[in-house]
Amino acid sequence: MPAREVEICKRLRIYRIRTGLSQIAFARDVGLDSTKLASFEHARAPLRYDVAYKILSTSLLNPQWLAEGIWPISSTAFFYNAKDLKAEPGALFSKVYDSLLKPRLEAEISEEKKNSESGNMHYTPDPKGRVIAEAVLKDCLGEWLELVQDDRLNEFGNKLYSFANEFIYAEELDSPKIIQARKRDMEAARIYFAEQHRKLRKR
Repeated sequence: MPAREVEICKRLRIYRIRTGLSQIAFARDVGLDSTKLASFEHARAPLRYDVAYKILSTSLLNPQWLAEGIWPISSTAFFYNAKDLKAEPGALFSKVYDSLLKPRLEAEISEEKKNSESGNMHYTPDPKGRVIAEAVLKDCLGEWLELVQDDRLNEFGNKLYSFANEFIYAEELDSPKIIQARKRDMEAARIYFAEQHRKLRKR
């Protein structure tokens, strides 16, 4: 299998692992057979566009990252099915991406950038994805706290903070002021995490 197809399969596996879901759970969520998902993750078969669409349209996986490794990993909602793009049935994801999808995505980002330069808004290619990620993080935090053992608190806190730093710097075009504000927010979140954990252990 061509090297590029192997890299796409590897990135799919990386994304699935980052979700914290098993192959069976992830496959169920995106509407795939777990055996088929495993064949893609281990590069036994190249990823077809119809399968990629199922994954992209039911997750926050960024098609640009999947195809080319362009950050961020997560993105906004995805709606370009094969019919919309007039792609050939059974076509490889990489082929459809290069010839049909990539030009559309780049045009959308260019348009957003033009709007931001007009002074109407700050340019962020992934506003919805970031908002959704923050909401999910807050929603899950309470459940995570219940699961963390006392002797693993520092380890978990450090991993959470490491993830936060990656989240903070994922968008290189954000201004230093916005990045600094996010750093303050995540530091506050870490303090909140520790306080809530202590309260839970006192119950």
